[in-house]
Amino acid sequence: MFRLQQIIQAVFGNFTDRTKDYVSFSDYLAKYDVIRATNECNEVRYIAVEMDCQTTEVTVLLTKVKRLLSFVKRKPSLNRKYTPMLKEFHREIEMTDDIEPMFLKYDTMKRQIMAGSTSREMM
Repeated sequence: MFRLQQIIQAVFGNFTDRTKDYVSFSDYLAKYDVIRATNECNEVRYIAVEMDCQTTEVTVLLTKVKRLLSFVKRKPSLNRKYTPMLKEFHREIEMTDDIEPMFLKYDTMKRQIMAGSTSREMM
């Protein structure tokens, strides 16, 4: 029986190792950016490039801060008070390595700004 198992593994390979390498499609899309390219023979090739999650999170947070800054600049009552604080926060995000506390700080700042605003269009 043991010999039969060895022969099957030699012919077909070890099935338990293949499940370890399995990556779901959603995990694949979250970790890789897929580029479609055409080579010299006009064959379509897909190239997967690993994305840097830290850079993606920083980009998302910077976009949120820019959007909030744009909202603040449209409101004269908020402009003078919050524009310098948001610009400084933008610089702070670019300089930091740990992004998680910055998301918490952004949420706190957004709540503070929205509390002082009569408009709720950013919610």
